[in-house]
This record gives sequence, structure tokens and C-alpha cells, in this order.
Amino acid sequence: MLNTCIANNMGVIHLRVRHYAIAAKFFQDAITFDKRIAANMRNVSLYQMSTARTCEILYNLGIAMLHLRRPKEAYNCFFVPLKSYHNNPRLWFRISEACIMDHEMVCAYINILKTILRF
Repeated sequence: MLNTCIANNMGVIHLRVRHYAIAAKFFQDAITFDKRIAANMRNVSLYQMSTARTCEILYNLGIAMLHLRRPKEAYNCFFVPLKSYHNNPRLWFRISEACIMDHEMVCAYINILKTILRF
């Protein structure tokens, strides 16, 4: 449980100082620790059960992925918290941001292909 919190907090710190790749690594580690807690639910205390924070960690990882210009991964990260936080407008904003970024990247790729094929 402590490892999950530490890894998530370290990810948030690195996200704030714009070290997005390092932040994403910490968030991925936090998800791994959180899954380990979820797998051993019979062996943990009630307090540790209440600290499962997969949704929050995935939201943070999604933001890091947006900053790394990886919109498909960000969208996949935002999809899980959507079930719990469907009334959160910031989450919907981030999902739309990921969709728009993906569309822009596809359009840019198509334009590059068009210019290459013309010559």
C-alpha cells in the first residue's frame, strides 16, 4: 500500500516538473503495486483495501501520456476511471483532448504521405 502511494506521489511530482516519461514510469509502477494489493485482498487489512487507487493512478498516467503525445494510450487510461467518475467534466475534457490529438496526428500523417507520393 505504501509503495502505491509513494510511486503515485513521485509520479505527480515529476508530472509537475514536466518530466513526463519519468512520471509515466512511476504511475506504471504504482499500478503494478496496486494490482498486487488487489490480488491479495484476503491477506490485507480493511485500511489497505480502501487505499486501492487504480482509477486515480490511471487518470494521472493518462495525463502523462497526453503530454508525451501518445493519445491512444491516454484514451485507454481514461476509459477505466470513466466508469467511476462519469460525472467529472475534467475527465471528459481529457478524453476529448486525446481524441482530438489522435485525429490531428492521423491528419498530419496523411498529409506527409500525400506529399511523399506526389513526388
